[in-house]
Amino acid sequence: MNDQRDDLLFRLSGSDDYAEELIKAAFDPTVPDYLRAEMIEILSECISECFPELKPRGYDANNLPVYATEEIARTLGVPQDSVHAVIANLTSMDCSVLQ
Repeated sequence: MNDQRDDLLFRLSGSDDYAEELIKAAFDPTVPDYLRAEMIEILSECISECFPELKPRGYDANNLPVYATEEIARTLGVPQDSVHAVIANLTSMDCSVLQ
């Protein structure tokens, strides 16, 4: 178990953008579930603390919070297209389903 955690820490420490790599790892199916769950919990706590006005619209099948892209954009003060671009880059998903 510690080897998996060490591998993840090595992956994160070698990244130019720690936060982005943490998000990628949290949703990477090759990362063990127990580590992904820990990272998702950390990310959720960070969102709640840093952006208390941002509330989830609901929860997905895995009980993960789902946020509206327009609310994320408004909270961060960026265009909604920028939010879609980041989501697409991090998850390779079709952002048209989010509108």
